[in-house]
Amino acid sequence: MKLSHLRQITQYLQQFRHINAIHRIADSVIKIVFNGDEVVYFNM
Repeated sequence: MKLSHLRQITQYLQQFRHINAIHRIADSVIKIVFNGDEVVYFNM
């Protein structure tokens, strides 16, 4: 992943103040629920 992509992800995630839940969906996928309604999936 490029540094510019990591910076964009960081800027996007800074708008959220509260993490409601973190779940492991698969071996390399993590689901994070922010502010009760915003869901982000990370494929490691």
